[in-house]
Amino acid sequence: MSPFTIRRKTPKRQVSVLASVVDLRILASCEAQDYFEALLTTVPWRNDEAVICGKRIVTARKVAWYGDSSFSYTYSGTTKIALPWTKELRTLKSRVEDELRKSD
Repeated sequence: MSPFTIRRKTPKRQVSVLASVVDLRILASCEAQDYFEALLTTVPWRNDEAVICGKRIVTARKVAWYGDSSFSYTYSGTTKIALPWTKELRTLKSRVEDELRKSD
């Protein structure tokens, strides 16, 4: 199973942002495939963990946390620390931000 499988509904605001990004079509199909394959192999995907009713569980969802700085984020009894952007993620982030600025 791909780590990008969606298992639940996405909040409406996030859907509209995702739809806008998809509509931008900033990557050609072959380029998108290259990024997808690179991210599958270079990102340290890990099963997410949560504490539910006092019991720590490991979920099927694969996650990786990235940010502009090394900050921590805690939810459901687990703390994540943001990793520095990889070359591929930084490039994608910049391209999406540039396109979103143009569409305002």
